[in-house]
Amino acid sequence: MTKPAPEQPRRLNPMVEQYVTTDLPLQVILAGMRKPRPQIVQSLLYLIECLNGQRLARDAISAAQGVPLAENDPELIVLLLCTWAELSCQIGRPSEAQTLLHRAKSILASDTHPEIRARVMHVESIQADTMGDKGKHETIMKEILGLLPAHSPRRKFYLWELAIFLAQQGRGTDNVEILRELSWQTNERFPISRVLTVQFVNGVETGDIQAAQQLVPRIAASFADFNEDYGKVRLSDYQHLLGL
Repeated sequence: MTKPAPEQPRRLNPMVEQYVTTDLPLQVILAGMRKPRPQIVQSLLYLIECLNGQRLARDAISAAQGVPLAENDPELIVLLLCTWAELSCQIGRPSEAQTLLHRAKSILASDTHPEIRARVMHVESIQADTMGDKGKHETIMKEILGLLPAHSPRRKFYLWELAIFLAQQGRGTDNVEILRELSWQTNERFPISRVLTVQFVNGVETGDIQAAQQLVPRIAASFADFNEDYGKVRLSDYQHLLGL
């Protein structure tokens, strides 16, 4: 009797493979692809550029609308829809974001990588935050951390988002374990200044002026100036609050 052929490992889209196995920014992964890039790749790149203030929303959305979804890798489609939904939240279209997230979730399968599922959940948390539901935002972020294994290269970015969210509420005591985990994952793409920023923001929010002031020079040493943003955190705003 002939033995059945062994099951072949799932073949990943090369960009999806980089996304789930490295901590490279998605924009860097996409931009590194040789031209001419596939339509879905170029459209996803446009959406990310728009989120970063480098492109007009109408142009990025127009490009995304023209992508033939049925002809592309499912996980790459999910990344496109999620990034589009995040942009919709940013420009004040939460209902559009909800529709896009629904489409993305309908594509998820049993073998969808946790990092791709986490991206869907992350945008759901962004939508909740946009609608003012801070409790749901926090709950989803914690669910993401329950989904991603400790060795996932994407986990540290979600850990940091939860940590800075808690710090902005002056809940530094909730961050002890998170900061401990983050401190051993620092590298050139995730510098120690991110961890210090969480401590700095919490110090300002709780009125621990001395602790916050001591962190300023260590954080500032990582930047050309103190105006760089970390997500929704503008460090210069917190420095002004500290001055008051």
